[in-house]
Amino acid sequence: MNDLYVLVDHNQRMIIDHIKKLPEDWNNISGLNLLAPEKLYNLDWAGQTGLGWVSVNDNILNEYTSLPEWFEISKNGLKKLISGERWEKENEVLDFRGNNIEVNERTKSALNFQKAGITSETVSINWKFNNGFVSLTVSEFEEMYNFISQYIQGCFDEEQRLISLYDSANTLEELLGLELNENWPSTTA
Repeated sequence: MNDLYVLVDHNQRMIIDHIKKLPEDWNNISGLNLLAPEKLYNLDWAGQTGLGWVSVNDNILNEYTSLPEWFEISKNGLKKLISGERWEKENEVLDFRGNNIEVNERTKSALNFQKAGITSETVSINWKFNNGFVSLTVSEFEEMYNFISQYIQGCFDEEQRLISLYDSANTLEELLGLELNENWPSTTA
């Protein structure tokens, strides 16, 4: 949660945007995510009088108001961030016995077609990894298939666990107190 911010209006002492990762570019400020906290806190220098990006961990937010629906909108935004992170993890390059395989939709389809096509006569399967072709036995292929399937399921399980944690929070204080240590599955078999 250290990289999450809200946009505030210091003059009205109000939170005006939901919790989010600091955008790279915002209102003609390029590299916003690279600025020092004091520059983010007070954007008067950029012509954004009274506005500032404040870390959700900053206790000053206790002194600011927000619209009644702000917290639920923020939680939904955080869940969308987690969903995006799961998608990135789900599509990472995995290491199966030193062979790199990119898990994308094409790979998933090819794995399913190949698995469905295995017969009692199938002895080996030539599989193209990112770093070249490898001849796999049927049991090695099934081990790879299971590893990838379990990895993908592990990504969804972790997304669901984190979303459940977000759903359990009813206040910003509760949200900030959650142990949100991400535990994505290993990319190596």
